[in-house]
Amino acid sequence: MENLISLKEAYVYTGLARGLFNRHIRPEVPHFRFGRTVLFKKEDLDAFFIRLESNHSIPTPIYENDSLGG
Repeated sequence: MENLISLKEAYVYTGLARGLFNRHIRPEVPHFRFGRTVLFKKEDLDAFFIRLESNHSIPTPIYENDSLGG
């Protein structure tokens, strides 16, 4: 299944450091465990970050001196 990624791939996919991911993201996102292997669905990770954005729980980037209003 191409939408499943390993724990290490999830760090790269989200761009987060291992400790930050394991502390804050991993407990909140459904995942599958097969022995020592942990797998995530990309769509579950995407949905988690969409929920964060919609709740304004993460800061919105501020752009300066660009075409987006700076």
